[in-house]
Amino acid sequence: MGMIEVSAVIRLLSGYLAPNGAASTMLGALNQVVPRLLSKGDWPGALREYSVTVGSSRTVSLPEDEMSVLYGEVNDSPRSVKEIWFDRREQRGEAAGYLLGLVDMGIHPTSVALNPDYFFRLVFAPLRSGEEFTGYEYFRVEGESWDGEWIREELTPGAGDVTISPSNAALKRIHSISFEAIDINVKVSVQVMEVASMSGYTDAGTLDTIDQSRGFTETLQGAGTMVLYDVTNDPVDANYDGLTFTIDSLTDSQISFSSSNPSQLVDGDTVATLASNLETSSFTVGMIRPRAGVEVSGTLNYRVFKVAEASSTSSPTVNMLLKRKHVELLSNDDVIPISNIPALKHAILGLNAEDRSDSDRSKFHWDTALELLDDELTDYMKSARPVPEIKPFSEAGFSIPIIR
Repeated sequence: MGMIEVSAVIRLLSGYLAPNGAASTMLGALNQVVPRLLSKGDWPGALREYSVTVGSSRTVSLPEDEMSVLYGEVNDSPRSVKEIWFDRREQRGEAAGYLLGLVDMGIHPTSVALNPDYFFRLVFAPLRSGEEFTGYEYFRVEGESWDGEWIREELTPGAGDVTISPSNAALKRIHSISFEAIDINVKVSVQVMEVASMSGYTDAGTLDTIDQSRGFTETLQGAGTMVLYDVTNDPVDANYDGLTFTIDSLTDSQISFSSSNPSQLVDGDTVATLASNLETSSFTVGMIRPRAGVEVSGTLNYRVFKVAEASSTSSPTVNMLLKRKHVELLSNDDVIPISNIPALKHAILGLNAEDRSDSDRSKFHWDTALELLDDELTDYMKSARPVPEIKPFSEAGFSIPIIR
């Protein structure tokens, strides 16, 4: 009961692979049978404890390689885990501490629930100081810009780059973040933005040139303040090449400007600027952690839970018992959270029978695999394994809610 490397399974069970089956390699077979076995029980090798402190977002996220929460505590007090629609059926307007427990908020592309009152500039960068992108990495971002435009940008950093961001920089909502060919740890962070108004026409100041991309980044000389431009009122001929703006001042998020082609800009066009009045203007929202030397692809997905008590308690601590998610096995050195060799053998034989459309034999092998895992669990826990007892009535004679 515990962990085992793929290489050990190959040594013991490679003879059970069907030569012409759909999974003719042990890695292919294990990537099919292990997730099915994990979903059939809470085996000790698939469980671990996890603790986290809740920040101002009032949410906690499960690490990417975890599937679900079996048990939760907030500040050492047991709390229930509620389904995703629980919060939607409760009456509004209750006190902040009314909703106790962990409420499932579904799957999100970031580990922190972003505040919808602000806008964000997304940044990808190597996690470790001194590391650089190789130029082969690939990121895809989908979301909504601050002016309501649905965007999809594909980003490829250059060799030696240490940061890359979408050109349409001010995002209101991030729908998905996917990646390919990543072999270093990459930090995904956001800078909090606010939307400001362009106003005034003057003649002096800093000259900045706009390139052809719809969103772009420039730095105000002198003030050293980053400004992200995104023109709302697009001209019929949206060719920005050579169009220049003169940025004169940035005071209280109000920008004075002039342009060599003012007909394409009108007073009231909006830009996004770095918010200066927030407690934290930049924070990490995700992490890509490939195995050393392995180029991986995937999508950032985090399961997020809301902790309402975070609004009434400063930095509450949440302790959880988590169940692991199956992570794709890529090499013989990878570890499997199920070490029961007889169970793995029957699961592989069941997979072979499925490939031959032999449903009866497949069911026999899968049932046997689960029986072997259950027997191992009983032997592992002995008297510590609980025995469920269902009573149709409570001691006072009243019926109790159905147990499900």
